[in-house]
Amino acid sequence: MSSARAGSVRPSAGMENMGEWICAVFQSGGMGQEIGITSFDRTSGTVRRVSTFPRTLHHLFLHPPVTVLVPDNALASSLTSRPGARNYRSSNVAAKDEPSLLVQCIEAKTGIQCQAVPRAHWNRDEGFTKIQEYIVDDTQKAGVFMTVHSKYFAVSAASALYHHLSTVQGIGFAPGSQKIIYQAAEGTMFIDPDTAKNLELVCNAISPTSKSNLLGVMNRTQTKMGYRVLKASILQPSTVPNIIENRLDVIEELLHNDAMHNGLKTAIKSISAFDIDNLLAQLSRKVSRADAKADEQRLSLVLALRSITKAIDPLTEALRVAKSDLLVSAKEMLLDPSTKEIERLIDESINEEATAHPGRALNQKTLKIYAVRANTEPMLDVARGTYKENMEDIHTCQSKLMQEYKLPFGLQYASDTGFKLSIKEEELSGPLPKGFRLMSKKNGKMFVTHEHLLKLNARMKDSEREAFLMSEEIVNKLIDDIVNHIACLYSISEAVGKLDMLLSFADISLFQKYVRPKFSTSLAIKGGKHPILDKMANFDCVPNDVYLSPGSHSFLLIQGANMAGKSTYLRQVALLVIMAMCGCYVPADFASIKIQDAVLTRLSNDDSIERSLSTFAQEMATSAMILGLATKDSLILIDELGRGTAPVEGAGICQAIAEELIRRKSFVLFATHFRELAETLGPFPGVDMLHLHSEVKKRSDRNQFATTYSYRVVKGEDTNDGHYGLELAKLAALPQDMLDVAEEVAYKLEEAQRKGHASSESRFAAIRRKLLLNLHAKLKKVAEISTLPDKELRIYLDSLRLETLSALKEAYLQHHRADEEAEAESDAQNQDDQEGEEDAKQQDSDSMDTSSDDEE
Repeated sequence: MSSARAGSVRPSAGMENMGEWICAVFQSGGMGQEIGITSFDRTSGTVRRVSTFPRTLHHLFLHPPVTVLVPDNALASSLTSRPGARNYRSSNVAAKDEPSLLVQCIEAKTGIQCQAVPRAHWNRDEGFTKIQEYIVDDTQKAGVFMTVHSKYFAVSAASALYHHLSTVQGIGFAPGSQKIIYQAAEGTMFIDPDTAKNLELVCNAISPTSKSNLLGVMNRTQTKMGYRVLKASILQPSTVPNIIENRLDVIEELLHNDAMHNGLKTAIKSISAFDIDNLLAQLSRKVSRADAKADEQRLSLVLALRSITKAIDPLTEALRVAKSDLLVSAKEMLLDPSTKEIERLIDESINEEATAHPGRALNQKTLKIYAVRANTEPMLDVARGTYKENMEDIHTCQSKLMQEYKLPFGLQYASDTGFKLSIKEEELSGPLPKGFRLMSKKNGKMFVTHEHLLKLNARMKDSEREAFLMSEEIVNKLIDDIVNHIACLYSISEAVGKLDMLLSFADISLFQKYVRPKFSTSLAIKGGKHPILDKMANFDCVPNDVYLSPGSHSFLLIQGANMAGKSTYLRQVALLVIMAMCGCYVPADFASIKIQDAVLTRLSNDDSIERSLSTFAQEMATSAMILGLATKDSLILIDELGRGTAPVEGAGICQAIAEELIRRKSFVLFATHFRELAETLGPFPGVDMLHLHSEVKKRSDRNQFATTYSYRVVKGEDTNDGHYGLELAKLAALPQDMLDVAEEVAYKLEEAQRKGHASSESRFAAIRRKLLLNLHAKLKKVAEISTLPDKELRIYLDSLRLETLSALKEAYLQHHRADEEAEAESDAQNQDDQEGEEDAKQQDSDSMDTSSDDEE
């Protein structure tokens, strides 16, 4: 239900156009225009929760509602008591002349009237309580809880929906009786808030203001629209292959066409000061009463629109030779004839010299006063004449005060206070003359005013207000005419936002020397780098490879010392996948990406104070969410699971969760310090062993050690017997006798554990089966994609045969050696037992002989 989840919903077979849906729709008041929807089907009793941005109407199309609930402050005051709409308006809600734009669109598309529910009933805490009470206790329950916890707008909509059902529909529910479903948006990857935080997608984990996050790496946008599109793309990467490939085609074309690249950047820079989304939101509002300040703001909107429409020609000219589908589509959106009509309407009423570009406050104010063309409104021309006379009087006043007091006064303008006099402190000997008043001091300057200047400022303000009020009718009529063509402005906003984001992708791909990713059923990256470290760190980032394929290589068990880079490696893989699915080039030598439906992570070992969860409880809650949402198309990262409880319990939980994920054939990167997992999970088909190489070199002084980290991922189990934790503990200057005891106990436990791993026929059979399954997967892959000539193909197949035979032989020899060692150890133990028995008998015999001698 997060506002970070955009898109439509997934229809289930045969049900999406049936049923009687009651929908509660809750829209944010911010610029992101987040929308939360909770829907209830009266025929099935199912509650669905989704969050969407512009596709709200598509959701309502897939779930035709009989009732749409909205907050009462989204409806016009005259509409809350209309026939068919219950009058729920709260006394503290200000009256509105018309409903919100969203309500107007819903009513126009669905043909039904929205019903108002008091804003007080759109309560997130109450909604979450209802979900906890009514949700059915099934395998998806934990996943729903973890997912919806931070989905403010959709959970608030749930609160209003349950209130309506109980008070109006008379529908009640037994606890634990409702099937409550969270539906992610169609066509986007699922990324929960904890994953976004742990991967540092849009916010740095240490410093919220730092740009050391994926958004900071990928952001070279020039507009607020582009920034918002980029942020949304990172939090909800596309899973639609055509969308991704079209974006990559644009980047490739821009990288090979410098003229187009530079032309687009220049054109977009010309409108970078304007937030088109914000402008459109203000444009659709009605002014309830005459107000000079509001009139000035609306005139500013018109001037901003002029600058935007004037920038369309350079944009379309830069796109004239575009070939990629996305650029051609953007050009068509920008060539909408309505854009020229808006430009014509503005030019008819507004002087050509009037612009919205930043400048000195006085110049901007004067341009706005003279913005409307002369001879359009007689009273406006009179007000302008009065304004001009007042300006002349103010400059005359300055000259007279300089002559009378022999002081070099400067004249400065501020939009809030009007004109004031300035003078350097050293140029004024003694106190201010009578009639002057000190306003402020800054950088050795005094800002003062005079009683006569105050009067002139008041007159000037009056003439300003009069001019804007006289412009009101003309400007309002112009805006009404523009709103008739507002659809093209939404298209411009969308096109500019996407172009800005893609230009940002092209810039970082060019300067960072990224490569274009390919897409297949496997995840294969050669020489991949952590994008945040590669961009932000002041050292060379170590590249690493990763390979995952369905079934045969789907689970990577990763070991290594503390600080060897396991967590960084896990995050690197996820970030590269997300970048590729955003449609951006990636930092690697080669990248083939499988499109994933979700990135699910268990990375942080922090307590959750907000949810009253300990470290272990938080681990289990996150694990339950992963198991509830994981599919064969999910990418799962698990780092140091089970550290919040006893080692034996932790290893057991890791084993159980790992086995389930192996069964589901999700792509899993599982980092752990539990060495026994290499033994217990190794024989499973699809499991590969990796470790981060490091080397601990002991010195003659036992208090000294040196650990060398290569940060390189190496295939195979970590065979280094060094106790990394003990070596690192020496940095804390613990007493040497304590360290000696710890080391002795560690080695004894390790030896006991090693003896406990006895060989067995079942283990050997599992290893043999895994080798044969890997061979089958490789042969299948060769059959699917190989383009080798027959001779080279025979050589490769023969190498596969020899490699498999060698591995089978090695497995047999290890099994045979293990059996011999176990048998030898058993024989030695039996010999020791036999010798012990003989010694005991001899002692008993000697004891009896001694007793006989004593009796004699």
